[in-house]
Amino acid sequence: MSILKKHPTFLLGLCITILFLGIGFFRVEFLDSLEYKLYDIKMNLRGDPESQSSIALVDIDEDSIEKLGRWPWPRSLLTEGIKKINKGKPKVIGLNIILSEPEKNLGLKEIENLEKLFTETLLSDSGDIGLTFLNEMSASQERLDNDKILAESIKEAGNVILPVFFKESAIAAEETSETDEAVNIHAIQNIQSAEGMAWAQANEIVLPIPAFLDNSDGIGHINLAYDMDGTVRRERSLYEYNGLFIPSYTIRLAANYLNIPFDKIQADLGSTIYLGSLEIPGPGAQNC
Repeated sequence: MSILKKHPTFLLGLCITILFLGIGFFRVEFLDSLEYKLYDIKMNLRGDPESQSSIALVDIDEDSIEKLGRWPWPRSLLTEGIKKINKGKPKVIGLNIILSEPEKNLGLKEIENLEKLFTETLLSDSGDIGLTFLNEMSASQERLDNDKILAESIKEAGNVILPVFFKESAIAAEETSETDEAVNIHAIQNIQSAEGMAWAQANEIVLPIPAFLDNSDGIGHINLAYDMDGTVRRERSLYEYNGLFIPSYTIRLAANYLNIPFDKIQADLGSTIYLGSLEIPGPGAQNC
């Protein structure tokens, strides 16, 4: 005891060491929250809202919905948006809407039913007039098929990147072989992994319908990584799906903007993403 009285600084240093060792072993939630807040302050100080940017954001906000109608909008409206944006000759267009189901077009469905009924009951007795009427119904279907029109505008633009979403479900999705074939051409092939590394994985994927996927210029996932306070401060730059590695949406957009060929994207799992000569460090296995 006399030694501690003679050397109070030693006792103080010992207590501080034990305190920080305890914090290291038993993560204190308060300190984690404080670290997140300090990080937010640091990012806000680094940001410059007045700086110029070559990125244009077209938001679907309350004002847009009030002017153009309630959501979901008809896909003919999305087509108009793509065509208008493409007139500005952008390097890349990110259509950040998961178009995973065909549009429900009741008008188109009614015309299809009328065409079927007409063909089965009246066409054989109506001669040339009937053929003319049938052709007009087919032309109406073409004009009302918003999915086909949107797919054509995506193909015409040639620079549209579409999002996908991964589900980490316990049960694997059915028909994965067909899905894998559709995803394979959009997967990064140059992958390296160090022993013991971990990365995000999923066994189910939500894709755009084939008409959109086949005419797009690429895909990227939009899965986010939420911190304990519910705020998103990072993203998982890669997801593995049945052995295929899909980059995040932002990385796919950046590669196209920088004119990096897709086969020049490489990844060291849990470490770094390479866009050509550009290195994007990953802060940890959970972020990569």
